[in-house]
Amino acid sequence: STNKRIAKNTIFLYFRMFIVMTISLITVRVLLRTLGVEDYGTYNALAGFVFSLGFVSNTLSSASQRFFSYYIGQSNNELLHKSFLMIFFTYLFVVLLIIVVAETLGLWFVFNKMILPDGRDATIMCVYQMALLTTCFSLLASPFQALIISHEDMKTYASISIYEVVFKLVIILLLPIFPVDKLFLYSILHFTVYVGIACVYYLICVRKYKEAHLRWYWDKCMFKEIFSYSSWSLLGSISGVCSSQGVNILLNLFYGPVANAAYAISVQISSAVNQFSSSFYTAVRPSLIKSYANGDYIYMSKLFYMSNKVLFILMYILIVPIFLVTESLLSIWLGNVEQYMVEFVRLALIYTFILCLSNPITTIIQAANKVKLYHG
Repeated sequence: STNKRIAKNTIFLYFRMFIVMTISLITVRVLLRTLGVEDYGTYNALAGFVFSLGFVSNTLSSASQRFFSYYIGQSNNELLHKSFLMIFFTYLFVVLLIIVVAETLGLWFVFNKMILPDGRDATIMCVYQMALLTTCFSLLASPFQALIISHEDMKTYASISIYEVVFKLVIILLLPIFPVDKLFLYSILHFTVYVGIACVYYLICVRKYKEAHLRWYWDKCMFKEIFSYSSWSLLGSISGVCSSQGVNILLNLFYGPVANAAYAISVQISSAVNQFSSSFYTAVRPSLIKSYANGDYIYMSKLFYMSNKVLFILMYILIVPIFLVTESLLSIWLGNVEQYMVEFVRLALIYTFILCLSNPITTIIQAANKVKLYHG
C-alpha cells in the first residue's frame, strides 16, 4: 500500500509540476515585458535581500517535515500535536526577529549600499515593505504546509500550488489596466496572493488535522531537541542562502539590476527543472522517514536506492538538452536574450543537477537525527 500511495502522490505532484511550471514560465515572460528589465531586476534584488534575512526558515522547514513525519510514522498523536505547536511558535519568533532586523539594519543597507533606480524612493520603500510582509506570511504558512506534506496529502498540496501560480499570473495580467507605477502595484498584489494562500493552508489544516489547532504551548525539552536538530542544519541553510540570495545581493552591488534580472531568469529555469526531481522526491521523502521511524530498514534501503536512480535519470534526460540549446530556448521564451542570461542559466543547471542527487542521502540523515555528523 505504501508503494501505491507513493505512486499516487507522485502522479498528483507531477500534474502540479506541469501546471505550475507552465504558468510560471508564462508569468516570467509577461512580468519581464510589463515591468522592464530594470524594474524586474530591482524587485528581485529587494525581494531576494528580504528573503535572505529568513535563512533560518529552510532549517525549520526541514525540521518540521522530519518531526511531523516521524511522529506520524509512530502514530504518536500527542507528540505530533506538541511538535507542531513548538515549531509554529518558533516560526512566530523568527518572524518577529526578521521584522526587527529588516526595519533597522535592512533599511540602512537597502538605501545606502544597494544599486537601485534614482528618484523612486517611495516605490522602493513600498516594494521592500511588501516583500517583508510576504516573507512573514509565507513563513507562518510553512508549518501548515509541512503538515499537509507529512500526511502525504499531495492532492491538497498540489491544488493549493496550482491556485497560487494562477493568481500570480492574473495579477500580472491586471497590471497594464491601472495607470500607476507597475512595480509599486505588483508588490502590493503579490503580497495579497501570499496572504490568501497562507489563510487557505491554515483553514484546510485546522479542518482536517486535530494537531493543527493552535493554543499556547512550550516544552523546554522538546525545544532543545528541535533546536539541537535545527542548529546543525543551520550551517547548511546559511551556505544555501549565501549561494543564492547572497549572490543576488553581490550582483546588485557590482553590476546593478540588469545582472539581477539575468540571475532571476536562471533561478526560474533551475527551479522549473528542479520540479522534475522534487515532485518525485516530495512523494518519497515522508515514506523514507516513516520507514526509519518504524524500524523497517530493509524497505527504507530499497526505497533509497530506487529514488537515487530515478532522480539521476530524470535530471540527466532533462538538463543535458537544455544545456546544449540554452540560447535558443531563451530566445523562444523571452524574445530578447539579455546580457549574462545564457551563462547564468548553464551554471544554474549544473548546480541543480548536483544538488538534487544529495536529497535522498540528506533525508536518511535527517530521519536518523544525525545532522550534527552531516553538517559538522
